[in-house]
Amino acid sequence: MNVVVSDTNIFIDLDQIGLLEAFCELSCDIHTVDFVLAELTKGILRDKVERLVSAHKIHLKVYDGNELMKLAGYYASIKERCNLSLTDCSVLTYAQDNGFKLLTGDRKLKKHAEVNGLDVSGVLFVMDALLEEHILSIEVYKEKLSRLMLTNERLPRREIEIRLHRD
Repeated sequence: MNVVVSDTNIFIDLDQIGLLEAFCELSCDIHTVDFVLAELTKGILRDKVERLVSAHKIHLKVYDGNELMKLAGYYASIKERCNLSLTDCSVLTYAQDNGFKLLTGDRKLKKHAEVNGLDVSGVLFVMDALLEEHILSIEVYKEKLSRLMLTNERLPRREIEIRLHRD
């Protein structure tokens, strides 16, 4: 795992279980885009992510005028058939243009990214990496997974149950 591009929901899920800062301890470069930061609106989570950006723990891609035009064109070309948001398109194209892994919990975005040959994973990938890199103990890992299951009902329950029964 070298570089990952995080979508909004990854930050939300990790923050809800108290692992946003731990995410930044992984042996990868974490990137996101200015559209994701804008989606976080004002508040505690946005402040946390901005602090992590300021501390160079998260790299923030800020689109310039030419890139915005290209992104708007891409968005216009797919929005009817894919129903992706502009933010979805921004993380997708950023990951795709740079050969980075995309992290998202958005099913539509994940499907579109996979169809386009992107390496894409979700929050369970992050959780597994936190365990594998010994950032979390197995006990804390299981406790956080249990909390994650309660805070995000869209996650694959069966996959979480398998992880909860690990030794």
